[in-house]
Amino acid sequence: MNAALNPGDRLGLTDVVALIAERIQDRGERPRAAKDKVRKRIKYDVEHGNLECESDGMFVASNLGQWARILWPGKFDDIPVIAMSAGAITSGSDTCSGIGIATPMTLKACHAMITEQVRRILALETQIRGLEKALSDLRPDAEKWRERCRKNRANAAKRRKGL
Repeated sequence: MNAALNPGDRLGLTDVVALIAERIQDRGERPRAAKDKVRKRIKYDVEHGNLECESDGMFVASNLGQWARILWPGKFDDIPVIAMSAGAITSGSDTCSGIGIATPMTLKACHAMITEQVRRILALETQIRGLEKALSDLRPDAEKWRERCRKNRANAAKRRKGL
């Protein structure tokens, strides 16, 4: 977005779409297609509580910056934000700092984020169980293959008759 933005600035949907689309537009992608993609993403996240929109349809720059940093890391670092999870560790002369997951600005958005993470965890657990089942099914075949390879190496090392 614009380097002159302040955390409390308010922007309309058209301005937000134009500013984001110009930064995330893929090489060779038409500007109109990039704007449509951004507009759809904004509408989806507003509906699902991931992005807060004022009652008059305006967006606060700090909320927008926080949301954009999560979706497109590194492309919106110049937008000032108010609430970010950040930390710094200092030990002697070594200093390390970093930015973690930005916490949502509203309770509804927090609940939505927790629900999404729980869904993701459950899906990953299901995937792990499926992969463990596939692994146990393939383990006997792998043992047979290894045994066959050992026999072939031993036979290859034996002296041939007539040579």
